Amino acid sequence: ATDIPIKAVVTMLPRMGIQYQVRIEVTIDVTPLALVAKGGVRTGQLEVQVYCGDSKQNLIGDEGEHLDLNAPETTYQEWLQTGLRRTIRVPVSDQPKYVKVVVYDYGSDRVGSAMVTVK
Repeated sequence: ATDIPIKAVVTMLPRMGIQYQVRIEVTIDVTPLALVAKGGVRTGQLEVQVYCGDSKQNLIGDEGEHLDLNAPETTYQEWLQTGLRRTIRVPVSDQPKYVKVVVYDYGSDRVGSAMVTVK
């Protein structure tokens, strides 16, 4: 899905006990999003899902969050330059080989995704 451009940077965090954790820094291009301007504030809703897979493409961890955006116009203008940034941590049962990020915009009914191969 390429309607919403997304960049993702994946970092393995130090192992805690028997569980691994992955940090994904997601940058979402807000240009195609349907953020409604009203009274100097931009509002909208996004769904962000992250899926982690092993070398056999089995799901070993996933995490998601719902974003209710409510940004002043100055923040929106900054997002146009830098993108909307989110950091998501995903507990995984093993070292991931693949990480996929999917973003859905309720307002425009658009989807974007990014796939990262973890080395």
